Amino acid sequence: MKPTKRHLKMLYHLVRILLGVIFLAASWNKILNPEAFAQIVANYKVLPPQLVNPTAYLLPYIEAVCGLSLITGFWSKGGALIVTVLMVVFVSLFIINKFRGFDTNCGCFSLQTQPGHSISYYLVRDFGILTAGLWVFFYKFKSDRTRIINEM
Repeated sequence: MKPTKRHLKMLYHLVRILLGVIFLAASWNKILNPEAFAQIVANYKVLPPQLVNPTAYLLPYIEAVCGLSLITGFWSKGGALIVTVLMVVFVSLFIINKFRGFDTNCGCFSLQTQPGHSISYYLVRDFGILTAGLWVFFYKFKSDRTRIINEM
């Protein structure tokens, strides 16, 4: 059975809101505990020490704004684009650390410095989130373009 435009639109809203909830939830503990998140950022060993604290303070707010954007649908294309870029960065960091032999906690939902899962688990999960972000962005991009063409 081929999905109809209505089904795709419903799926778009569901995936967009779910993605928003994921990012809003991921930001919550980091906003409340920036020092603990700074330790996780430092454990990745990819940033110079001068950038660890600014990253740990700024990143959770970017995640929260993107999450709210996706949940509300306000600027959702921009929110989806930023989420997709963030996921590319996160997946890249996991791959880099896997090759370097570092097994760190991702810091996504837990601020424990010890890994809760393997890097492979985080990679699979984050590829799924990346795929959802790409789909939301391109669905919105295509539907906006179609709407503009139809209005001409």
